Amino acid sequence: MDARPAPSREVTYDRPEMKPIERVRELIVYVATRSAYDRAFGVTKLNKILWWSDTWAFGLHGRPITGCPYVRLPQGPVPDGIDELREQMRQRGDIAITQEDHYGRTRHKVIALRRADLRQFSGEEIAIVNAVIEQQSDRNARSVSRRSHGKMWEALPHQSRMPYESVFVSDAKPTRYDVARTKELARELGWK
Repeated sequence: MDARPAPSREVTYDRPEMKPIERVRELIVYVATRSAYDRAFGVTKLNKILWWSDTWAFGLHGRPITGCPYVRLPQGPVPDGIDELREQMRQRGDIAITQEDHYGRTRHKVIALRRADLRQFSGEEIAIVNAVIEQQSDRNARSVSRRSHGKMWEALPHQSRMPYESVFVSDAKPTRYDVARTKELARELGWK
């Protein structure tokens, strides 16, 4: 077997050709509509639903749903410029943002004021978003945020961009099989 390293490839931080602002805007309205009755829904949960939707789509199909860049913040990955975008959407009348006391903390809840225009999304993309919303429906913001703090998030400095390929970094402990197979490959390929 040839021991040459695999060809390297640049990591994917965004896909500007996808018109990310338009796509994120419509997904914010869509997710807010679908999450209207989720008592734990707020901007933190919204940000994580967007992140997981994009990375799951990238992992499954090699292409994110929105194409927007994400940055590492203390609460986990968030779309770059999301606060400004939400404020623009509020001013345009796309959404309202309420502040609610939630167990001594302020939760900022996004409320859709119009229907989302989903024409630019495939049924497969919306199915991924729906699956992520459903998976997170019983979780509060703290739980959702903690779940987004995986090994990739921990490895990056604050406010750095997060690659979509982070979906491939496992947070699971290696199994005995994983360790044995790695040792086997190391012997076969001459790794040190």
